[in-house]
Amino acid sequence: MHKNINKNAFSTYKGIHDGKTGIILATGPSLNYYDVATDLHKNSIIVGVNSIIFADPQYRLDYYFIQDNGTTDKGQKAYFRCKEIYDKYQPDMQKFYGINDNPLSKKKWYLTLKDCESGGATPYTTNRRTMYKYTHELEKYTPGEGHSVIMTAIQFLIFTGVLTIYLVGVDSTGARVGETTCKNYNMTGWFKMKEWIDTLHGINIININPIGLIDLFEKYND
Repeated sequence: MHKNINKNAFSTYKGIHDGKTGIILATGPSLNYYDVATDLHKNSIIVGVNSIIFADPQYRLDYYFIQDNGTTDKGQKAYFRCKEIYDKYQPDMQKFYGINDNPLSKKKWYLTLKDCESGGATPYTTNRRTMYKYTHELEKYTPGEGHSVIMTAIQFLIFTGVLTIYLVGVDSTGARVGETTCKNYNMTGWFKMKEWIDTLHGINIININPIGLIDLFEKYND
């Protein structure tokens, strides 16, 4: 086990963005309809995930998260196929690579400490079990696993003191729970995330150009 690694990774960011607004940029097709020429974007803390670094034009990011090396993905922009590009990229404030909290686990899609070293990234551990136990106390607990690095980014922003989080390109077009047995796991994580958010005081998640999460979080109206 990697003891205390999350305390070392996140503790210095606690409350650093108190009361501010955050935007998480993911890579769903609705990203193409997002306008950066707004006061909202200019005045927010920007977090990007996964292959967002390949977006054209490239977005300025304060923070960057990835915790899947893409070995189970056929995409051409997966980490293991473009490792040099990922490792070279640096956001304005910090880059985080998620590693497995059990080095002996058979789940091989997480990044490694060696990847963190080559990429100049701060490592953090993720749960090897999907328990949907999210947290805003990252100096104490491992980020809750919900099948998406976006959920880690949400927990991080709340930990930094951000009160309102806008989701961009988080399309989640997989089937809803109960509709089919295929790909419903992602929506399970989002429903659990919504339940957790509702227990927190003053935290709001707003979806810009929503698709799969259209009736889960508040829709952005400009």
